Amino acid sequence: MASKYNATVYQSENGIVSGTFLAEVNDEGKMLRSNWIQFTKYDGTDVYDLYLRMRFEKSEFTIVRDGGQGYKNKLMGLALPPAYQEAAK
Repeated sequence: MASKYNATVYQSENGIVSGTFLAEVNDEGKMLRSNWIQFTKYDGTDVYDLYLRMRFEKSEFTIVRDGGQGYKNKLMGLALPPAYQEAAK
């Protein structure tokens, strides 16, 4: 089954990026699920976006619809063991 993740999300506080993750984003720009916070009762719904924004209210989330390429690029820049580097390609 193909991944439904269609965007890279950058989490920042005070203009400093503190996290990067994959997300499935709907046509309205709402995060429906991510590879960051999983197994909430809101996964797959519009409420998931609200849940993240309320839980991390000091954070800003910048959504880039790039099919997750930004996240993959970030992984490739990390010093990961070889098995993880291959999986990120």
